[in-house]
Amino acid sequence: MVKRYLTVTSLTETLSLLRSGFTCTPTREMVPLLNSVGRVTAEPVFARYSVPEVHLAAMDGIAVESTRRDPGSKRTAPGYAEAGSASEHR
Repeated sequence: MVKRYLTVTSLTETLSLLRSGFTCTPTREMVPLLNSVGRVTAEPVFARYSVPEVHLAAMDGIAVESTRRDPGSKRTAPGYAEAGSASEHR
């Protein structure tokens, strides 16, 4: 039989070890944006609006990794156009 070098620790015991090993207590604090450099957010942060406020994918297109396509496939994405040519899909 293989000798195990790891032991299973219960969740309760693990949490107790973590609490005793770290002395800081997580807290929340509101700080001005310029003072927030190097800090960690308590929850996700979302922008109120996109900058710039345009749909860039509609103009610039979307890249596709060619290695994920079937090499013999003639299928193309809707709106496909060669660089420098106009697309027939509008």
